[in-house]
Amino acid sequence: MRHILAMTLAVLLSAGASRAEDNNNIWLSCYVVTSPEVLAEWEAEAETGSLEAQFCLGVMFELGMEVPQDFERSVHWYRLAADQGDPIAQTALGNMYHDGRGVPQDYEEAARWYQLAKAQGSGFVGFNALETAQSLDRELQFAIDREKFKRMFALSYDQTLTSVLINLGGMYQAGNGLPVDLVSAHMHYNVACALGRDFGCNRRDELALNDDPVASAIADALACASDDAACGEVRDDVSTEMTPADISEAQKRARVCMESDYTDCD
Repeated sequence: MRHILAMTLAVLLSAGASRAEDNNNIWLSCYVVTSPEVLAEWEAEAETGSLEAQFCLGVMFELGMEVPQDFERSVHWYRLAADQGDPIAQTALGNMYHDGRGVPQDYEEAARWYQLAKAQGSGFVGFNALETAQSLDRELQFAIDREKFKRMFALSYDQTLTSVLINLGGMYQAGNGLPVDLVSAHMHYNVACALGRDFGCNRRDELALNDDPVASAIADALACASDDAACGEVRDDVSTEMTPADISEAQKRARVCMESDYTDCD
């Protein structure tokens, strides 16, 4: 019965739905349908171009959910879905490059996928995996597999716009794959904060107060790597401090970002 309900729901959700505009549906279907019984069906659908099936297979192999964990296969399926323009798949693929799972670590490639996801704007902001799972439980009236839910929710939490913004902020701050740009870092942290991520608030405030031991350590490492004599010193061209004018500019850019429905955030 559970299998029949799951497949019925998946069909209803996918009928006429735009994946890029309705990302709650893609995660809801992953949660319901992911099971050993439907793995072959997912694979067959994915091979014919189903974005939903491609993304859900990426989830299954990343988590080792019903299949042996395999990051390379996860990257394969995420990439196919990302190439179709789904922002969550683009974020997932960015995360794999950022962390070096299934592919060599590549911050520039991670940033490229994050920027593509971010550019899709407010259609991506509404994604909420917790509401999806709670809605699922109410609609189908069966008990959620709590362990499965926790694992999938933790993963989906890393595939939201706020995570994209925080990761990009950190990359601008550290100069990982992007030029060091504290104004851009502050702007990304600030928008993540406005969207409810406390970590974004904390990073923004640390940056604005020039009280950031992480940034100082990064600057020291960069100086040491380029000049042995500079070990322990801060390079002149790697600023770890924001001026009042920098903060004002970052705040202005954050307003523009949100007023543009997150499509003008650079």
